Amino acid sequence: MKYKFVSLEIKRFIALFCIIASSCLLLSGCYGSRYSEDEANEVVKQGTALMEDWIKMNCPYGKIVEINHYDLMYPSGPWYLTDYVTGTMNDGHTDRGFAANIKTGAVWLRPDDDMLEEFVECSKEYYLKSLDLPSDTIFGDSFHTGLCYRPLREGSFDSTADAFFEYYGLPGELVLQNGDVKEYVNNPDRGATIYYNGWIEQLPESFSLESYTFDDLKQRQEKYNIKCDYIVLKSKFEQFSYSYLNYLHYEKWEYEEIGDVLLKNRSVYRRTEKEHGIVKTNEYTFNAQEGVQIEKTDKGYRITVDPWAKNVEFQLMVKAGNPMLDHEYKRVWEDGTERNCYWDECDEGFRLEDNKGAIMSFSSTTELIIR
Repeated sequence: MKYKFVSLEIKRFIALFCIIASSCLLLSGCYGSRYSEDEANEVVKQGTALMEDWIKMNCPYGKIVEINHYDLMYPSGPWYLTDYVTGTMNDGHTDRGFAANIKTGAVWLRPDDDMLEEFVECSKEYYLKSLDLPSDTIFGDSFHTGLCYRPLREGSFDSTADAFFEYYGLPGELVLQNGDVKEYVNNPDRGATIYYNGWIEQLPESFSLESYTFDDLKQRQEKYNIKCDYIVLKSKFEQFSYSYLNYLHYEKWEYEEIGDVLLKNRSVYRRTEKEHGIVKTNEYTFNAQEGVQIEKTDKGYRITVDPWAKNVEFQLMVKAGNPMLDHEYKRVWEDGTERNCYWDECDEGFRLEDNKGAIMSFSSTTELIIR
């Protein structure tokens, strides 16, 4: 058998060539478009005819201002052509953004701000109804709602995917006729899915968040024609969250006293995951009275946490007059990381926060050193 030896320079050249070739393949294969210019022009042609007919029927003095094909990168490339055209039309008085589907004939228009605000408020009410949440629920600033449609055409990477068209808002006829937004939202057969994402910051303490399951959420979404990518429901002592119906989190918090210190402790942490149709649940519990020790030291205080406990998290509070309030502290973790912390008044007395005003949470052994 004969052996061939390749010089180091040739090896480097081959390696460099492979890297460049791979990069070119990635750029052209993954991120290039999956449609031709003729196909895009055909979509615009059909979309123009559709919009001209629709405008003639619904607002005779209207006109198309601008129109383009709509493509979409999903999930991270390449670009696919959709059955939508987007652009701007004038209804005879006002320029409005639009989206139109050349297959279904559906036309969506950007509503006036008042109608858009009404849609958001009605959607929130509908969401509460869909999850049996109480009417006095308080939404967080991050809570977001809108409509999503199915834009990818048959034969694309995933033609069942929904995409969010926030800008175009509502059905064209509803917008031009100033129709009943609440009736539209409350009709599950509305022709578009109502989309939600974000936090609900405050639920009544008496409302339990423990009962939601994958099957329950799936049935609710199908019944009410809603889609939730990521939702967090939060009350004073409970928190529930889920994402894409692939995992559920549930947390329960309780007050526990250790000497003259009050801890708000996460006593239950449950994570349920769904993978390939199989549901797995892991639950962790933590008793702070047994798993946490707080002792005074020459430098301040040492908070010792059971090293075998998992998913530990608690907040530290004290009443007025507690000697811990006599000082400000520097928090030092076991790895040497440091952060200044400050006392801030709360319903239970005073609690530790960081310099940005965020409540300081503890999950492992740490020290509070007097500054």
